[in-house]
Amino acid sequence: MATIPRLAEIQAEFATAIFRPLGAADRMASRWPDGRPTAQVVGDLIKPGPLLPSFERLEIYNRQYWFRLWDCLLDDYPGLLAVLGRRRFMELATQYLVRFPSRSFTLRNLGRSLATHLASDRRWREGLAPGRVRLVREMAAFEWAQVEAFDGAIRSPIELGALRGKDPATLRLSLQPSMSLLSLHWALDDFAIALKQDLQQEQASQASEPEAQPTRPRRRRLPRAERLFLAVHRVDNSLFYKRLSAPAFRTLRELQAGATLAAAVERGSAGLRGTALERAQAVQSWFATWSQLGWLCRHSTNQAPRQPARTPSRGNPVRGAKRPRK
Repeated sequence: MATIPRLAEIQAEFATAIFRPLGAADRMASRWPDGRPTAQVVGDLIKPGPLLPSFERLEIYNRQYWFRLWDCLLDDYPGLLAVLGRRRFMELATQYLVRFPSRSFTLRNLGRSLATHLASDRRWREGLAPGRVRLVREMAAFEWAQVEAFDGAIRSPIELGALRGKDPATLRLSLQPSMSLLSLHWALDDFAIALKQDLQQEQASQASEPEAQPTRPRRRRLPRAERLFLAVHRVDNSLFYKRLSAPAFRTLRELQAGATLAAAVERGSAGLRGTALERAQAVQSWFATWSQLGWLCRHSTNQAPRQPARTPSRGNPVRGAKRPRK
């Protein structure tokens, strides 16, 4: 029994060494959190090998931990990288991972708390104009919505015919849990599509000229300012963006928050122009489209209502297969 506390202590110190941010030149920090030389602490944890001292043996794990997590965030947030620039993005990523280290069995969830970090930690905002701060937060929410849509849960959709005879004053519908509704101030959908095309062209160019000298990353134009409402969703295992009118967006958000069908339509379509018949036809058209896309599901009393995200219709396929992460 005497060895158990020692084992737990060794595991805790090993984790401390691996999870600590890298120092200069992406090397393991030379000092332990209490000020002792890291090499001294590591010498008590790991024996030196025939080729590497204890410090460098542990440094391999420390560096690979950070390189892997940085790589995942770079992969999931290319738009955020383009908006912030590489230096500021890497600083943000490091600050975020120190505060919210990976605690899931899958790296798919690595960015789950990024919106929380952006809202509560002010270090990343230094030197940024308020408009750029808002753009960064919306971009992060938009790119996390893509992660959710790509491999989030899908429930059995409900057909409109199944709703006949139901009382709209008491009927509640849910939206697909993988679907996100975003209120945006920039055309992030167009920006994401253009960015993906640019990255594919750059990768193709690098593949065709492997001996060419690497060039500096091209500075990308920022997204175009535009007020829009967006649904990020999945159809047949492909990711799509779909723009929504403000009334349609409000109606969906009300449904997502748990309102009855009658209340959602009443609140959402307020201000919709046209005659009573034209407004009714517009609402009918919305629900026909949403049903066709499989957005609507039976309401589950076991599922807590999802709060609406703060952050001319068209759909755009934007993402193909994503590599699995284990």
